[in-house]
Amino acid sequence: MLRVHQSALKHGCSIEDISHAYDLALYDAMIDEDNDPPKRLIIGPDGAGNLLELIGGDIADDVLLIWHAKKCQAAYFKLLPMGGEV
Repeated sequence: MLRVHQSALKHGCSIEDISHAYDLALYDAMIDEDNDPPKRLIIGPDGAGNLLELIGGDIADDVLLIWHAKKCQAAYFKLLPMGGEV
């Protein structure tokens, strides 16, 4: 189950766009396992196809809380399949 914290909306992403990016994620990996909860970076397209970066953590069994969402930084493109090339 996906939960979106209010702080994830401050960069203009909607809950629908965040959900879409999560559902169609191109990249999903732990980036800080020592954090509580461990941080995950997820990169996926919003409803218009623009890449978003999502940061969140698993707060319970089958519950992911997203607390950061914004347009994907170019530095993360190298993590994508084909290095972000089209």
